[in-house]
Amino acid sequence: MGEKHKVMASTNMNKESSRSHTIFTITIEMIIGTDSKSSSLRVGKFNLVDLAGSERQSKTGTTGDRLKEAAKINLSLTSLSLVIAALTDSKATHIPYRNSKLTRILSDSLGGNSKTLLIACIGPAKVNIEESVSTLRFASTTKHIKNKAVINEDAKDALLRRFQQQIDELRHQLELEAEENEANGDSLIIRSEANGTMGAMIPNEILEKLKSLENKICVGGENLIEKAELQQQLIAKSEAELQERRNKEKELQTTLEMKQKEFLEMEDSYGTLQEEVNALNKKLKKAFYYLKDAKSELNDIQSEYEKLHEDLLDSIRTANKEIKLANCLISHYIPDSQHEVIQNASKYNELVGEWQLRCIAYTGNNMQQ
Repeated sequence: MGEKHKVMASTNMNKESSRSHTIFTITIEMIIGTDSKSSSLRVGKFNLVDLAGSERQSKTGTTGDRLKEAAKINLSLTSLSLVIAALTDSKATHIPYRNSKLTRILSDSLGGNSKTLLIACIGPAKVNIEESVSTLRFASTTKHIKNKAVINEDAKDALLRRFQQQIDELRHQLELEAEENEANGDSLIIRSEANGTMGAMIPNEILEKLKSLENKICVGGENLIEKAELQQQLIAKSEAELQERRNKEKELQTTLEMKQKEFLEMEDSYGTLQEEVNALNKKLKKAFYYLKDAKSELNDIQSEYEKLHEDLLDSIRTANKEIKLANCLISHYIPDSQHEVIQNASKYNELVGEWQLRCIAYTGNNMQQ
């Protein structure tokens, strides 16, 4: 089904080029436990994504619909790169997930509670060196995103489930005690106050422990909600103290590094002026080497930015052309008196991401059927 919806076409760079992104999502739901009171629902989601590669029109030689597909692919990949840049930036306050359908669907996989694997594909041809470097830089930036997958579970529900497990274990132990008493000939029968049923004589220690656990859950011997909230407050307080200690450690580490630099500078005592000149020349060469690397990296970043800027301008020009064409068609074929009627009958569907007309199924050729 996914392969049927995937669009493939031939370009100058690839005989079977992907003209659309492909996303295949599997959602698994599992009910744990048969009892309606103790059963729980566990849900998991698995996304398989095949991203179409970015491309330049000068290399692919695409025209018409293929050119429009390339513009949309580049626009969505640009939105994806902006999301990844925001996730890796510690100072970012907003993650633009809603800029495209791709980033909105993959919001959990990018920066949410999930494990994510990215496979970057590059070509060995020398003519594609720019695309390969761009892909590797994109993958290198993505590596800085750190996701930590944990189970989303309410603390109060977990506490109740743990109490229920203890009660089940005690009841199982009571059954074993009853079987042993029957095997030894102890046939004294009493009524158990813990579960209100008839059974063999049970030890008072186990009975009291079972009653205390049931009172905590059912009767309210201890307020589980208040206990859970208190635990959450203690956890938050511990995290704040731990963060404060980490900040102090960073400050001490910075101070230690500064002291070490000062000590090294004090040790740089030279016997003659020539030795001092030689040492300064070595430092100057190192500084020049670092400056050269920084300029090279800056040029790469500027070229990448220019590519992104050019792709965005191409997408904007294409969108403006489409808007002008749509306005021309509307002004030519739709009377001005019907504009307000169409606007009142239109509604934007956020799930689909498109405008929809009411009663569209009862118009045009559908009426003939």
